[in-house]
Amino acid sequence: MAIRLDQLRNADLNLLVYFVVLVEERSVSRAAKRLRLTQSALSRVLQRLRGLFQDDLLVRVNGMYQPTPRGQDVLEELAIVLPHIEKLISGRAFIPAEESVTFRITAADSLSYLYGPMLARRHVKTPRLVFEFSSYKEDRYENLGANSSDLVLDADFRALPSHLVKETLFDDSLVCAVAKESPYRQRISLVQYLAGEHVSVDILDERQPLLDIALAKLGVTRNCTFSVPYFGMALRMVAGSPLIATLPKSMSELLVDRRAVRLIKPPREVGSFRYIMVWHKRQNGDARSIWLRQTMREMTTELLSTVRRSSMVALESAK
Repeated sequence: MAIRLDQLRNADLNLLVYFVVLVEERSVSRAAKRLRLTQSALSRVLQRLRGLFQDDLLVRVNGMYQPTPRGQDVLEELAIVLPHIEKLISGRAFIPAEESVTFRITAADSLSYLYGPMLARRHVKTPRLVFEFSSYKEDRYENLGANSSDLVLDADFRALPSHLVKETLFDDSLVCAVAKESPYRQRISLVQYLAGEHVSVDILDERQPLLDIALAKLGVTRNCTFSVPYFGMALRMVAGSPLIATLPKSMSELLVDRRAVRLIKPPREVGSFRYIMVWHKRQNGDARSIWLRQTMREMTTELLSTVRRSSMVALESAK
C-alpha cells in the first residue's frame, strides 16, 4: 500500500470533521456552537482547511456558506471515508438496539401515514433511536446533499441529480374517494371527473404533482372548490358531500372509513406511479444508512401485505 506520509503528517482528522459540520450548518456561528468552539477558533480552522486543500472550499451565497466544486468533492469523499474510520476506531458495526442515533426522514404526506406507524411499532426493539419526520418540500433533495436529511420518501416523477441514489419501494395508483351515497359507479369517467367538485391536496406550491401533471398532458384542469394540506383531511372531507378527492390507493385503503366513503377507480387517463426512497451516494456504505434502508424494505413488504388484505376485505363486504 503506497501512502504519501508527508501529506498525512500535515493533516489533522479533526479538521475534516469540522469541515463536515461547517457544510451541514452553513454558518460559522452555528457550527462553532455545535462543536463547542469559539467563532474565531473555527474561522482559523477554515483557513487551515483552505490551505490544506488549496481551495476556498466554502463561499458565502446569500449569507450562507455553500461548498465550492472542490469543497463538494471533498465532502462526498469524506462521507465515504469518515464512517469507515469511525467503524475502525470503535471496532464494531452498527447495533440498532444499542445505538443512540437520530434518523431524519423527509416524506410525502401519504408515506408518512404508511411508514410512521410501522416504525413506531418497531421502536420497542430500538428504544434509543430517534426518528424525525419532516414535511415534503421543494428543497427535499438539496437537504440530502447538505446532510440535513438522511432519506427522502417520494413519488418518482422527476429526474434526480447523479449524486443521488433511488430505489423503488412499491408501485401504487390513484383512487377517487367519494361519499358512500355518491351516484358514481366503480369508475368515474373523465367527463364526470371534470364536471365534479374536487378537494385538492396541496403538496408542493399549491399543486398535487402526480395528478396535475397527468391532467396537464390532457390539457384539462379540475374544478377545485376546496384545498387542504393533507391527504387524510381530504379523505374525511368527502363524507356526506359532493366532493371528489383523488388520493394514493395504498394510503386510502388503510385509512378510509367505509361506512361513509367509497373508493372508486379514477378516469383511465390517470395512470399509476411508483414510490421511491432516495439517499445521497455518500451514504451507500454507511452502516446506519444501510440499516435504515433495509428497515424500509422490510416495512414495505409488511405494508403491501396489509393493503392487499384490506382490499380483499373491502371486496367481500361489497358483495
